[in-house]
Amino acid sequence: MAGRKDICELGKRTRFSSTNPPKNPGRKPSLYNHIKKLLGTEAKAELSKEDYFKLIQFLLEQPLDNLKKLADSKNTPIWIVGVVRAVVKDANAGRTTTLDSLFDRLFGKASQPLTGKDGETLFPPRTLTPQEAKEYGIKLEEEY
Repeated sequence: MAGRKDICELGKRTRFSSTNPPKNPGRKPSLYNHIKKLLGTEAKAELSKEDYFKLIQFLLEQPLDNLKKLADSKNTPIWIVGVVRAVVKDANAGRTTTLDSLFDRLFGKASQPLTGKDGETLFPPRTLTPQEAKEYGIKLEEEY
């Protein structure tokens, strides 16, 4: 394999040291600080996770006209505009894709049991009894 014969010397010449520091030392500024400086505002999270869920639930209960007004307002936060426009677009097309994902986010996905070819549930959910759990623990200790 042909390569540079002077690679070792090149590495020594370009190695960082007290006499050969990088041209732009230090950490790069964070994106958060860059945006804060650019906008001249302090960015802070004001809503909790529960507040977001309540707000999405509220939006999903609104009439279409209210959602359109909200999406067209210049003062509406962009994430709300995105949710509203996706819901309105789906509603106009007769789809429920956005609603499905929002409901999954709000209420959790519905469990879907595994079924075999005959329709019988393969792994019916159940809770171990204390005795079964103890026996299972002993068996695991013996095997491992």
